[in-house]
Amino acid sequence: MKKKPPGNESDLGDRQMAGLMLELLSALQPALADPDDRPLHQLPPPPPDFSGRAAELAELTEQVESGVAAGAVLHGPEGVGKTALALKLAAELAPVYSDAQFFLDLRGGAGEPPLAPADAMAHVIHAYHPTKALPESAAELSELYATTLRGRRTLLLLDNAADAAQIEPLLPPAGCVLLATSRQALTPPGLFAKQIEAWPADASRDWLLRIAPRIGKRAEALAELCGGLPLALRLAAGELAAQAKLTPAAYVRRLTERRGSQEPLAAVLGLNDELMPPVPRGLWRELAVFPATFDADAAAVVWEMMPDSRWGERLSLADKALDSFVQRGLLEFNQETGRYRLHEAARSVAAARLSADEGVAAGRRHAQHYLNALQAAQLLYKAGGAGIEAALKLCDCERLNIAAGRAWAAARSSFDAEAAQMTADYFYLGISALVFRLRAGEIEQWLRDAIEAARAASDREKESALLGELGSAYQDLGAHRLAVEYYQKALAAAREIGDRAGERRVLGGLGDACQALGEMREAIEVYQQYLVLVREAGDRRAEGYILNNLGAAYGKLGQTPRAIECFQQQLEIMRELGDREHEGRLLGNLGVAHVTSGGTAEAIEYFKQALAILRETGDRRGQAEMLGNLGGAHYLAGELDLAAKSYERAVTIRRKLGDRRGAGDALWNQSMALDQLGDRPRAIECAEAALKLREELGDPRAAEIRQQLARWRGERERFSDH
Repeated sequence: MKKKPPGNESDLGDRQMAGLMLELLSALQPALADPDDRPLHQLPPPPPDFSGRAAELAELTEQVESGVAAGAVLHGPEGVGKTALALKLAAELAPVYSDAQFFLDLRGGAGEPPLAPADAMAHVIHAYHPTKALPESAAELSELYATTLRGRRTLLLLDNAADAAQIEPLLPPAGCVLLATSRQALTPPGLFAKQIEAWPADASRDWLLRIAPRIGKRAEALAELCGGLPLALRLAAGELAAQAKLTPAAYVRRLTERRGSQEPLAAVLGLNDELMPPVPRGLWRELAVFPATFDADAAAVVWEMMPDSRWGERLSLADKALDSFVQRGLLEFNQETGRYRLHEAARSVAAARLSADEGVAAGRRHAQHYLNALQAAQLLYKAGGAGIEAALKLCDCERLNIAAGRAWAAARSSFDAEAAQMTADYFYLGISALVFRLRAGEIEQWLRDAIEAARAASDREKESALLGELGSAYQDLGAHRLAVEYYQKALAAAREIGDRAGERRVLGGLGDACQALGEMREAIEVYQQYLVLVREAGDRRAEGYILNNLGAAYGKLGQTPRAIECFQQQLEIMRELGDREHEGRLLGNLGVAHVTSGGTAEAIEYFKQALAILRETGDRRGQAEMLGNLGGAHYLAGELDLAAKSYERAVTIRRKLGDRRGAGDALWNQSMALDQLGDRPRAIECAEAALKLREELGDPRAAEIRQQLARWRGERERFSDH
């Protein structure tokens, strides 16, 4: 049994921290708490005050439901209500497309680069298969995307598309529907294009009065100044509803002055920013650091709402401020996810009004917060089990914020020591979780930035650690060749500066990666180098682990005597350390080695000793495994009755553990032993039970049992005929 040395495993502190992180994430984000809950239903609800658009909604619904179009593109000016209408349409179609509904902001109107179609495909694929490694080839990714959606009734809402080229690769297979919004008039194949117009004067006036009745006779003038754009109308009415001392006449007068040089939406946003009291205005502007949705906790961090340890009070203060912005129409809030979204136009105005010093301070706090979130994801990931999917969900939920935080730090790392440290830490503390999500080019960019930051800080040891961490991440992903490549680079960096601890960190992982590739001689050479270093450091536990891995490699090369020698040396160390758990498993390894060399008597003795210790430590799974080994050794020794009894005990434990695959294997082995004992009826009974389990699991090895049962039954029938 191959073990990783301590340098490549999370220590107890990390595991305890991961548990605390999982509790924290469960409290803040319930969706992350359940690893079986797939994020397949992502549609935000339509705005609660959605109004009008009955004719447009009816036309769009008819086009989609009749099958005339495979979806629709809604285009029109910023703030005209395209997204609100698309969400309303999606909500009405959702019962028909009930398998999944996805909402993706393609960021086509933002100052930042639009979302790549490959990233959108990855988002959909990972909703169904969170831990799936994606192909680098564009063609293979497109095929995987289509395969994932084929046969499903899925709705995709792609908001804010830049152009048709961004939408076309995402067109789903038949049976699905795609809705999109864009400022551009787009006509992707198979989609119905609909121009969304501004509201007429009467509808605009009525809506203003519904939100803020005190606007009164100024409603008509205000509606005209807002250009009939629902977002501009909502913002104007929201500000008047929020500020009782602000008269409609004064607001209309000041907006009239602004409209001479600005478009309606920009004019309303600019005026509302000026009219806000200083404190909320400063808070609102700082929200421009969020490129995507965010929660109240993140806003509280950016706003420095950290009164001593009263975490609940901090969130309460943030909630109140955020609620006021929602009421003003400056923010959107999703009740189901508990997350906020700043409209792109609002973000642009807020960012433009933020001073340079305020922007740097808010950006630093944002970057640090999402670095902490990424570190939490890494700890969860390394804890294994349910933590892996919780980590990946956190990365998916916060990916754009994480990317923005890292980019902010990287842009300043050449002249800002704190930002340089963040740049390195974003890679070192998060790559294990993010390697499932970043494309190869992105990983290389993160690595280059992190290494440059480490070099700028004259931290050569960090350079080796960064390369080694990427090697470990690729090793966990199963990309062993890439793991070897980066482990070797890390080893060279450590040796260049004489970092013996860094060498030790890397050599264990490099040996494991070589062994995973089947390159046993290379693995043995690396393990031997590692063994010299751990003995030099006096690290007996690490010495024991590496002897175990070295023994396993010798065993796979067929050099059983050398494997046994390594295991014996490790056994002495485990006994010296009083490590009964590893002593038990090591005795099992020795038993397997002796079986390989033909020493079944010695093997049986080792398996019995191992079984006694595993019972003592309460390792039920280990007991089942050892009973299977013991049964095999008894079978080879011709002790068929003892073999059948060992397999039977293994079956009992496997069933109690819910291990159906293991129970099926033990039943099959038991059936073979019983047949050799001459008890064909019981052999058939056990084989039939094994067959049932393998068929339930879709195990292709079920065929061998069917064939054996056919032979046994045929022989029994021939015997009966005679």
